[in-house]
Amino acid sequence: MLIAGGCSRNFTVVKAQPKAQVNQQDRTQYDPDRVPSTTDEQLHEGLILFREGRYTEAQGLFEQAIAVEPDDWSGYYYLARLMIRQENYAVAIEQLYFALDLVPDEPRTRSNIYRSLAECLELQGQFTKAELHYRTALNLFPESTPAREGLSRMQSVRRPSP
Repeated sequence: MLIAGGCSRNFTVVKAQPKAQVNQQDRTQYDPDRVPSTTDEQLHEGLILFREGRYTEAQGLFEQAIAVEPDDWSGYYYLARLMIRQENYAVAIEQLYFALDLVPDEPRTRSNIYRSLAECLELQGQFTKAELHYRTALNLFPESTPAREGLSRMQSVRRPSP
C-alpha cells in the first residue's frame, strides 16, 4: 500500500495490484518453426537464442530487426552485445555507436551503451578510452555497478600496485 500526500493535505491511498501470473516456460522457449511477426518479437527471440549460445541464429534475428526498423537503437545494441561475446570488437563498437545515435535521452539506457563501449575498449587494451566511457556511464547513471567496477579496474591498471 502506498500513501501519497501533497500540498493540499489530502492523502491518496493506492493499493498495489498483484502481478499477473506469467508462464515462464512461454518466455524462454524458442520455436524454430515460428516466424516472428514484429521487431519486438525478433529481438525477444534473438535474446533467447543469445542466452542459449545460439549466436548465428540470434544474429540473424537481430539483423532482421535492424532491417525492419533501422531507427530503433535496440537491434544495434543487442547485435553489439552478441559481437562482444564473439570477440568481434570492431563490429561491436560500430553497432554501439549506431545505438548511441538513436537511443532516446534516457540516462540508464545511454549508460548501458557507454558501459558496453568501455567493455569493448577494455578487452582491446584501450584502457584510457575505456576509462573515459566508464566515467561517462557513471555520470549518466551513478547506480551502475558494472560501470563502477569497470572504472575501478581501469584505475588499477593505470596505477599498478607496488
